[in-house]
Amino acid sequence: MTQTRKLKMSNSTYLNIDRWYTGMVEDVGYMIIAKGKGYDARIAAYKKSFANLLKTIELVRKDSRDHDRKRDLTVLHRKATYVYEFVKAHL
Repeated sequence: MTQTRKLKMSNSTYLNIDRWYTGMVEDVGYMIIAKGKGYDARIAAYKKSFANLLKTIELVRKDSRDHDRKRDLTVLHRKATYVYEFVKAHL
């Protein structure tokens, strides 16, 4: 019998969230090309992943007790929201 362990999104570290955000921003160009080629499923998955990133940032920010970390996550959330709004409008 195998058991799977589910990790909470709040177990994410700031560094991993920042890398996730960086990867998502780098992929915007690829998604523009994908839209041109008609890869709608890929774009939908990208948008869902971006929404999950925003939820994760919000959850970790809420669970964080460190004032500096909260501020960093607030700035990251603001930047990610800006990019996500661009993605929703143009893809």
